[in-house]
Amino acid sequence: MLRPLNTIAGWLGLQKNSHMADVGKRRYAYHHVLQEKLKRDIADGVDRPCIQGNVLKDPESKGLTEGELLSIGLSMLAGADTTKRSLMWAILLLAHRPDIQERAYKEIVETDVRLLESPHVAHSRVEYVEAFTKEVGRYFVVQRLALPKATYSHVEWKGAVIPPNTLLFLNSWACTRDPSVFSDPDVFAPERWMDGDQTANRHQYAFGIGGRMCVASHVATKALYAVFLHLIAHFQILPAEETMDPIVADPIEGLLTRENPIAGPKARTVRFVPRNVDATRLVLSSES
Repeated sequence: MLRPLNTIAGWLGLQKNSHMADVGKRRYAYHHVLQEKLKRDIADGVDRPCIQGNVLKDPESKGLTEGELLSIGLSMLAGADTTKRSLMWAILLLAHRPDIQERAYKEIVETDVRLLESPHVAHSRVEYVEAFTKEVGRYFVVQRLALPKATYSHVEWKGAVIPPNTLLFLNSWACTRDPSVFSDPDVFAPERWMDGDQTANRHQYAFGIGGRMCVASHVATKALYAVFLHLIAHFQILPAEETMDPIVADPIEGLLTRENPIAGPKARTVRFVPRNVDATRLVLSSES
């Protein structure tokens, strides 16, 4: 959440903009150290039971690369990688959808014009921005295979019997592209999460489903909502020179690495044009 605001603050000369990137590199490095220690403990038979240990011990994980194993572990750190990539995809999409930006901005103003100058937006409720946040999770669904689960009893599925303790993965990507649940699933449409059109029967598969879905789903959704509201309220987002082609916001063609289970975009640059510089400075310099 703080990464884009930190970058913008750097552009405006309020602080250096390299701190958050350094934090990210350091987090990845110490997670790698912890995973290597866990591997040694497993080999020596002295490890304590944990989720990442179960993944490493599972025979089906033998074909996973080091990067994929790290991604599984990082995905359990309150969405550290997934939330970041959801934000990146959303910004790229906004750069090519001025219609969505302007409708969201209009909805913010009509809901409460004071939101344009307030740092306290997390507990507001702008319906269209909420719908946009859900649609980002559906359309891009960064973690395309949910965390592994294991059956605890026999399960019957379409004539097959799945025994207990079988490792299962929810194909979140396929769920979000199911035309029986989402009409025109390949179209980015925040309106699908608003009144009507079977909204009550829909689910946000980006966080899994059921009793074992992501426990931080509400926190992550609220964090993304707050960032999106701030960005749209304070900036017009436009393509940069190297991101003029709308294909950069395509969830398949715009992928950085297709094999990575945590899907991130290859494009990293857009332009932010302040709507009101004084109001933005006021929000960024607020201590509360």
